[in-house]
Amino acid sequence: IPNPFSDEPGSRLYKTGDLARYLPDGNIEFLGRMDHQVKIRGFRIELGEIEAVLTRHPEVREAAVIAREDRKGGKYLAAYIVTDFIPDRIPYRSLCLAEFEGSTIKIHTENISVGGVCLTMVPDDFAEDKDICLNLMLPGRAEECRLKGKIRWRRGQEVGIQFELLPEEESLVRESMRYLLESRDMSKFLQRTLSGQLRDYLEQRLPHYMIPSSFVFLKELPLTPNGKVDRRLLSETDTPLGIQAEYVAPGTPVEKTLAAIWCEVLGREQIGINDNFFKLGGHSLLLIQVMSRVREAFQTDLPMNSLFEYPTVLQLAKHIDISRWIAHTDPSPDTGGDNFEEIVL
Repeated sequence: IPNPFSDEPGSRLYKTGDLARYLPDGNIEFLGRMDHQVKIRGFRIELGEIEAVLTRHPEVREAAVIAREDRKGGKYLAAYIVTDFIPDRIPYRSLCLAEFEGSTIKIHTENISVGGVCLTMVPDDFAEDKDICLNLMLPGRAEECRLKGKIRWRRGQEVGIQFELLPEEESLVRESMRYLLESRDMSKFLQRTLSGQLRDYLEQRLPHYMIPSSFVFLKELPLTPNGKVDRRLLSETDTPLGIQAEYVAPGTPVEKTLAAIWCEVLGREQIGINDNFFKLGGHSLLLIQVMSRVREAFQTDLPMNSLFEYPTVLQLAKHIDISRWIAHTDPSPDTGGDNFEEIVL
């Protein structure tokens, strides 16, 4: 841009995009960026690029990405998502009346979705492809709804009912599913389901250093009075780092040692054997710390890329067990001199 501080013709300044101000003592205070560019682990990242890719996902209505700091001061990317996603099945145990072949029977529901419902402890004559009508109390509704459907599958004492809905009935069921998700605070359920899908989606379209370590699901994004996303408020939102699988406690000594190492390096209180190191927010710098401590703890010379091949506690523990067993059972070659066995011919 033209240099307003110079009288030299053609003098130019480089516009960096940094925001700063002069202090009364003559020093310059750095306030941040005018755009949404950040630098993490040496990589310059345009947050808008990540947001643009996220909003192209069919289940994402709105998205905002910011840089945050973990407990140790390291920066990571956090994505905030507004979604219309409704899981295929949501646990919902209730009692309904089933109209089936001229009789009415009280039946228990097991789970529900927009497309149908799972019934449990059903009579033996509930067979596939038979018509059924359910008088069902949908979540958030004050009155029962009469929904027609067909039995699509049977496994033991459970059957799956596929709804045959009119457009207004489908809207009603969708509203009930959203109510169920909100009333039960199903954010952890979304963390385990949609977070993994979004991470896989981004990995196919962006370099690894642009993949958010955390996905947070909100009803709506906070806005400034001007209608723009309030990133300051987002930075104050409680943000779980990484995507945790359903917790399964470490059992073996190796699993417990690995889980303890991961907790220390990743700054977590609890890690299960099925948690993925990289989905918990792990990256190449933390990988070096983990593998260094693993080598010291188990006195084994594992390659640095072992964590890429075995990214969960369970997988890495099995690999370490096998490696130590092979090292223990394979005799080292005798280099102290010739060792011949006498053979009688």
